[in-house]
Amino acid sequence: MAHFPPGSEALGMHITVHAEKLGRWLVIAMVVFNAAAFAVIGLTKALDRGEDLARLFDVADEGNITSWVSALLFLGAAVLLAMNAHTAHIEGDRDERSWWLLAAVFTYLSLDEAAAVHELLTEPAGSLTDASGLFRYAWIIVAIPLVAILGIALLGYLRRLPVPTRRAFLVAGAVFLGGAIGLEAIGGAVLEAGITGHGVNRLLVSIEEALENVGIALFIGALLRHMAATGARSTTVTVA
Repeated sequence: MAHFPPGSEALGMHITVHAEKLGRWLVIAMVVFNAAAFAVIGLTKALDRGEDLARLFDVADEGNITSWVSALLFLGAAVLLAMNAHTAHIEGDRDERSWWLLAAVFTYLSLDEAAAVHELLTEPAGSLTDASGLFRYAWIIVAIPLVAILGIALLGYLRRLPVPTRRAFLVAGAVFLGGAIGLEAIGGAVLEAGITGHGVNRLLVSIEEALENVGIALFIGALLRHMAATGARSTTVTVA
């Protein structure tokens, strides 16, 4: 049984979280949720009715249920990262700053998901470059070097993580980036090529969002398992 943050046992309420089960069910929930959202859109299109319902579950839209779910996932990961950072601070761990950096990044990603901040980069980035083909959504031109810089800055931190945690983080990151950047780039190229029939673009966007959500769910599961790394099957979170 792992307690975090250290010394918090005296604060009162204990919440027991089974890391393996929660991580697994969170991934399943994201797969089911995204499949259901896609089905709702398809059904409303087929019936030619229910526009308001479709907008609530449209992964290509902002300010709806799907963007809210994604923002919550990012925020949940940010909270867990901050808890790890706090524990690292108490234990004098050299990776405290790296945990805080990741917490800040995921807090921003939560804000971005809710407010679509990255969309503001498309026009200025596109005006400075030939934003076409895979770079039709020009914010990708800014995102790729930023991701590379973050990865380089965290190399030492990743090497010092326990092997299972490092592997899980890398898998989660690959799934997320495969959707957020990879599928976004492919979708832009498909759209520019004029291949829009039979819901091709909508299918790509739905897969993209599903990969993003599953990637974050995998990351949250990895964080929970890391926090229970004492060998316990569950993690006790103590809150005031």
